[in-house]
Amino acid sequence: MSNDILEKVGKKTPFTVPEGFFETMHSDILKAVEKEQKRKHRATIITWAMSAAAATAIALISFSVLQPSTGSQSTQDMLADNNSDTYLTNMSDEELDMWITLTNNDEFLNCDNTIETIY
Repeated sequence: MSNDILEKVGKKTPFTVPEGFFETMHSDILKAVEKEQKRKHRATIITWAMSAAAATAIALISFSVLQPSTGSQSTQDMLADNNSDTYLTNMSDEELDMWITLTNNDEFLNCDNTIETIY
């Protein structure tokens, strides 16, 4: 029965291949693979460049934050020295006015009641 079908249809297939398809197929595949490899290589370079930029930014920020100040003595250092004269001498007029205002309006500093008088 299969011979009858082959005799009716014949051995010629209805499919055709474009001219030179098999000759150029190898080079076309290599070009496609090479193009994909270049794209992946470019993505890798971009990823490494972004990582290096982020690491540099973190290093610069860390260095600037962790570096000790070389300027004038900080307020905490002046207070830790318990030398109020140095602290007051280095204050500007505006800072002194603000300090006087805050000190005069402070309820705890100006409180007449102490712990001994409450109990």
